[in-house]
Amino acid sequence: EGERLYHCVQCNNVKMYTDFPLHSRTKSMNVCTMCSRSNFAGQSWVDMTPYKYMLRAIRRQEKKNKCVSSVAFVVQERDVYFIVDKIWHSRSAISEYDDIIDLRLCRWNAQEDWSPWNCILLTFREMKSHLKLEEPEKVYDSDLVQKVHGKNLLAKTHFKHLMEYEKGNVS
Repeated sequence: EGERLYHCVQCNNVKMYTDFPLHSRTKSMNVCTMCSRSNFAGQSWVDMTPYKYMLRAIRRQEKKNKCVSSVAFVVQERDVYFIVDKIWHSRSAISEYDDIIDLRLCRWNAQEDWSPWNCILLTFREMKSHLKLEEPEKVYDSDLVQKVHGKNLLAKTHFKHLMEYEKGNVS
C-alpha cells in the first residue's frame, strides 16, 4: 500500500525505491543499484595517490606564488588524473618519461596562474628548469610548443566550466 515504485531505464524493471542508490548528488532515480554496480564492474580501479600528491604540489606552489584564487584550489584528484592520463598520456612532454611518481604538472607559462589549460607534464628535474623560462615558446622547438598548445586547448575544452569560475574570480 502506497509503496514507491520506480522504473529502471537500464534493466527495464519496476523496482522499490530502496533498490535505487541514494546519495547527495542523486537528481533522479532512473538506474537501480544492481545496474549501477554492473556499470562500474568493467572499469579498472585507479590508485589516486600519485594524483593526490601532484595536486598537493600544485596547490603548494600556487600558495607560494600567492595565487590563492587559482583554479588549482577547485580541481580535484580525478581532474588531475584526467589531465595526466587522458590529455598528457602519463608521459613527460619533453622526455616521454612515464614513471608517474617522478612526473609533475606545472605551469606552462610561469607568469600565469596554474590551470588545466596552462600546464605541462614534466619530470621534477625538467620542471625546475622549465619554471625558470620567461617565454617557453622561444626556447622549445615548434613541435613541442604546438603539442603543448594542442593539449592545453583540449584541457580548455574539457574544463570550460572552470574557465567560467576563473573569470568570476578575476573580476
